[in-house]
Amino acid sequence: MQKLTKKIVDTSEEISDGGKAKRLYKGRKYQRKAYKSVVRGHSRNAGTNFANIGTKELCEKYEIKGLEFGVKLSHKERLDYLLATYASMGRIARILKTENLGNNVLGIAYAARGSRGAMAHFEPDMLMINLTRKNGDSCLAHEYGHFLDFIFGKYIDRNSLASYLSGGRSLAPVANYRGCGLFRTMTNDILNDISQMECYKKWSRSHVGKYLCRRTEIFARVFEQYISWKLRTQRDVFLTKGYFESYTKNSWYLNESEFKKILPRFNNLIRLMGLYLSGKGSIIPISTDVKIAAEKIKKIK
Repeated sequence: MQKLTKKIVDTSEEISDGGKAKRLYKGRKYQRKAYKSVVRGHSRNAGTNFANIGTKELCEKYEIKGLEFGVKLSHKERLDYLLATYASMGRIARILKTENLGNNVLGIAYAARGSRGAMAHFEPDMLMINLTRKNGDSCLAHEYGHFLDFIFGKYIDRNSLASYLSGGRSLAPVANYRGCGLFRTMTNDILNDISQMECYKKWSRSHVGKYLCRRTEIFARVFEQYISWKLRTQRDVFLTKGYFESYTKNSWYLNESEFKKILPRFNNLIRLMGLYLSGKGSIIPISTDVKIAAEKIKKIK
């Protein structure tokens, strides 16, 4: 990892309350077209006054522990990242039906922790998402999928053999899950079915097959594709790629028929994750017979 003292600036006061960049926001054109479309689209749909959004407002609303900005980012770029993240997290919140997206443990870094040529990454040890300066667009949903996979596996539906619900970098199901709970069972049932699909065969034959077939990567790609599908009539180029332009035609993802096969179960999994993050997790039986739990969950609205 790069030395943080040289590469990272903690949450910037310059775009917080009363900061110069924030005062200059109103009426200013954005530096990057991608962020421009994200913020404008969100503002039309939700009526958000982005002139009043700062780092404090973003972190408090979505329970993010903090933001980090690379020292080479200009004030305009920092503001673009801030507003695009606020807009995109709002869309994730509507899908999960909770604004507690970070549980006060997730942090987001912009052009502060990545390496040259990379797009984005998730750091489980630090619980940080990093988006690179030039290639981080459309990656937020993917990295947030990694966060959900890890946080639920590490702290909610625990198993000594794997921190991630999906099994992490394993290319096959982790054997002998003892006391496997509901979230882990649901996740692995979906991933096991995907491993039998034609898409998986294509991934395994790819020059980056081992990467594409890692179970944690499959989960993150499916989550990313799911978010894009939920937003398919909208445009959020900071959060995901366009569903019809990219996901149904890109061999790295499930094709439309494959995606629809797992959609009902994945939709239910995300719904339950949202319930847990919303503070209603106590009504979801985690470590019990899956069939009994499923019947109880049907009664949860």
